[in-house]
Amino acid sequence: MENMTKQQYITKLSFYLRGMEESEYEDVMNYIQEYFEDAGIENEQSVMEELGSPQKLAATLRAEATIKSANNKREEAESNLQQEKQKNSTLKTILIIVLGIFALPIALPLAIAMIAVIFALFAVLVSMVIVVVVMIVALFIVGIPNVVHSISLFSVSFADGLVALGASLMMIGAGLLMALIVVAIISKFIPWMVRQLTKFFNRHNSRPHLNKEGHIYDEK
Repeated sequence: MENMTKQQYITKLSFYLRGMEESEYEDVMNYIQEYFEDAGIENEQSVMEELGSPQKLAATLRAEATIKSANNKREEAESNLQQEKQKNSTLKTILIIVLGIFALPIALPLAIAMIAVIFALFAVLVSMVIVVVVMIVALFIVGIPNVVHSISLFSVSFADGLVALGASLMMIGAGLLMALIVVAIISKFIPWMVRQLTKFFNRHNSRPHLNKEGHIYDEK
């Protein structure tokens, strides 16, 4: 490889890496720059020999970047597919439970009543969530402007500004806490309800035919 300075090597490498995504380009160039700096001025020629020609190094880095990008896209697609499968599985389970309730060996009015109770629970949950969300939005709408107003009070009275700022931050904190509680309740309650309904369905629908008189499985 022809003799060249570190700056010439980096300039040529930058030329051969043109067209690469900006974030990847910056990462590569920063890494090469740090690699030279760690090696020291006296070892610059050794580093260039180790890395190979700028054109060859650029080709290798481009190939690695392409592979990395392809892997990231594949992992993202797999993650999206998994999330979609989980969503479809939950909806399918709920549908099976609803249909299974009508197939239970109980009176139709009782099955209808159970469906009504389930929908009532969901309606109550949705109503509670809406009320809490409105409260959270109200806390933020009032709290955030009050923070700005509290800061302006410092020029008039430090004590008044400090009290107002504390109250405003408490309102914003309360809003954040309520938002976290709502998310936690929803993420726990819905899977719990699905599990309970599944257990109920399985318990009442497990091999009911064995109790029927004269069935081929009855003991003589």
